Amino acid sequence: MALRLMRHGRRNMQPPPQVTLAIAPGCPHCPGMMEILGQLVKKGDIASLQTVNIAVQQEFATNNEIRSVPWLKIGPFILQGLHTQQEISRWIERCQSETGIQDYFAELLSNGELATVSRAIQASPDIIHQLVPLISSDQTNINVRLGMAAILEELAGQTILENLLDDLVALLKHQQARVRGDAAHFLSFIPSARTIAALKAAANDPDDEVREIVEESLEELEDS
Repeated sequence: MALRLMRHGRRNMQPPPQVTLAIAPGCPHCPGMMEILGQLVKKGDIASLQTVNIAVQQEFATNNEIRSVPWLKIGPFILQGLHTQQEISRWIERCQSETGIQDYFAELLSNGELATVSRAIQASPDIIHQLVPLISSDQTNINVRLGMAAILEELAGQTILENLLDDLVALLKHQQARVRGDAAHFLSFIPSARTIAALKAAANDPDDEVREIVEESLEELEDS
């Protein structure tokens, strides 16, 4: 069944990631995290470790919207709270995986952490392409799909969404009706002549529900 909302791997030879740890005085978990990360630096699993005391560097906390510590950034991944060495090592491995960002987004969206995904996309617009495999995957659960829809709706009309236009147009021809329906819905957030032309070309989709979503998306775009 297609998603309906009301307006709403393989390892690469990548270098070890750079890591930033935010701490604060009185944090009971920060010393343990510092020890774990120090060991990983010695092993060569981490290229460099920057430790930031947000009580001293408050601007860093503000810029990164840090509300609690320990706060950890491993490559592009942001993790909050206490994590074991095994968990941290798993995220380091994801930095060196072709599907690392997809796995990260899927986990965050499954847990309802939409704001973290949105901030990551705003900071690095090109990684929005990592949503495409999640749209077309049979393994993507409903929470992830709803989360993607909410984030794309939040970005509706912004230039950043144009990066997805080619991918979504291509998905209108996907073999699965659910994927075609999701693509048609997501295209309603990208107003352009090309979007309208692509949706009109999909108006005769063999699936009844997809045709209905295409019609609704066209109405939204033509009314905007």
